[in-house]
Amino acid sequence: MTKTRRMTRIFASDGKSITLALDGYHFSSKTDGIDKAITLMPALIKSGLDAVLVTYGMAKAHADAFGHVGMLIRADASTGIFDPTVPRTMASITVEDAVRLGADGVISMTFPGSENEAESHRIASALAREADKWNMPLCARRCHLAMLLQMKRQMTQGS
Repeated sequence: MTKTRRMTRIFASDGKSITLALDGYHFSSKTDGIDKAITLMPALIKSGLDAVLVTYGMAKAHADAFGHVGMLIRADASTGIFDPTVPRTMASITVEDAVRLGADGVISMTFPGSENEAESHRIASALAREADKWNMPLCARRCHLAMLLQMKRQMTQGS
């Protein structure tokens, strides 16, 4: 399958995408409601949902629910995102794994400003080479340490 073909499953004909991020279990403490999203998929798709961002486990367990939308799979995992010495990031799946699951793209995070910045870039770089080999779109999302620290302040202040 070509990369262009996969992109048409992620983006609507107007070039925009309404993508539901369901990968929060990997890094967030605010995941209330994610478990209910599977049962809401038919209504969300009818309302214009273009794609979902899921974990490997979700892609395997709920393949039927994601059959009519584009599917991006998180290809890395991060821990301790509010510690300034981290996030510690590791590759969690290969692009080949994503292809076997029927994914239309993979996503990876990088963390400029963190002590582990180089490792997050190394993981994204390796994924980019593998994604190119498989004609798989890669979304490399960056989350700067300053943004993480701001989020931590907001959470501790209760806002």
